[in-house]
Amino acid sequence: LPPTQLDNDMAVRMATGLRRAAGQIESGDQMQIGPFAPAGGIAASAADMGRWMRFHLNGGELDGKRLMSEATHARMLSRQFTDRPGAPDLAHGFQNYSIHGVGLFGHGGSTGNFNSLMLFAPELGFGIFASQNSGSGSYSTVNLLSRLMIEREIESNGGSIEVELNTTEADLIEYAGDYRNNRRSHITLTAAFGIQPTASVQAADDGSLITTINGNTDRHYPVAGMEDTFINALGQTVHFQRDDSGRIIVLNDTSGVHSHERVTARGMPWAILLPALLVVGLTITTLLGFWKRFRRQPETTDAGRRGARRAFVTAVGVSIYGILALVALLAISRISVATLSDFPPTALTMFSYAGWGLLILTALLLSGLMPVWRGSEWTIRRRLHYTAYALALPILCAQLWHWNLFGAALI
Repeated sequence: LPPTQLDNDMAVRMATGLRRAAGQIESGDQMQIGPFAPAGGIAASAADMGRWMRFHLNGGELDGKRLMSEATHARMLSRQFTDRPGAPDLAHGFQNYSIHGVGLFGHGGSTGNFNSLMLFAPELGFGIFASQNSGSGSYSTVNLLSRLMIEREIESNGGSIEVELNTTEADLIEYAGDYRNNRRSHITLTAAFGIQPTASVQAADDGSLITTINGNTDRHYPVAGMEDTFINALGQTVHFQRDDSGRIIVLNDTSGVHSHERVTARGMPWAILLPALLVVGLTITTLLGFWKRFRRQPETTDAGRRGARRAFVTAVGVSIYGILALVALLAISRISVATLSDFPPTALTMFSYAGWGLLILTALLLSGLMPVWRGSEWTIRRRLHYTAYALALPILCAQLWHWNLFGAALI
């Protein structure tokens, strides 16, 4: 059951999630898992997780009882795809990667103010489950603890944790660029929440790659005999995938569960920010121009009057749209793990539907473009201003559509 639906006997036994706010530690809200969130909603104790790992380390058998055939269990720990055998990937739900050549299976999970990680190494007969009741620092604590335990186990079994780092004289510039995590919405309005690139890659002068993934910068070196695969000093690998033409299009990071799609120019934040700023500027100058000319410089032609009305109505409509956007942003900023079940807020819904109105205004402005140039008798400067406004709006609408900010399902 979700935390807020537990009876009193169970509720008092629940750990309190903590978070850091204004330099202090305070209790945090409980996350309510719903169909909109990428979570399985599984709750288990540390003891249960221990039994779960023993089951897998014993090849589908626990306490002398076989619950899964050896063949079926082996298939469960196999990968469903073979596109990157030496790099992190998924094996029927398990994150599968290696540390110092030792294969690991497991998964991490977070509910805002709780972070957990379960890993087991069949070849070592070893598993570890770590959980923390604080969201501060993300997975850094459980990751470090798990890694140290695994490295100690590797060394106690005669293995080595030394990593051989190779450089190359090959040009690595083809890997350089920005990448965006594919673990995001692609078809709903929330696609815009993932507009910021999550990874960047630079080619270093020493024949390695400098990678920044989710804010963590590292250096990866080519793995001998493994194309498009690179390793860091901790023995963790990243892998790049190519399209049919051989162009790098995806970065697979060290987690085994995250892939990052290469970002094209249209997908960069500035590609929507620049036309938005241009439209804002043209809207303001259109309204100022209308106020300046109102009753002082009457239009001398029908085409001029119609063009002026189109520009004014569009500017007012764009202003209303901008206000709705600000209200929607304010509503989004107030969302917390305790209020996810109320998503989407009404303001965001209204903003999404308002996009159709913006599209109508764009068509209205475009319809007056030719009459303005042919019969308005405006100055060249004013006609160019109208033209810039009429052309900037469809570019903005195209970007808004591209990021599902209108015309897409809300959730």
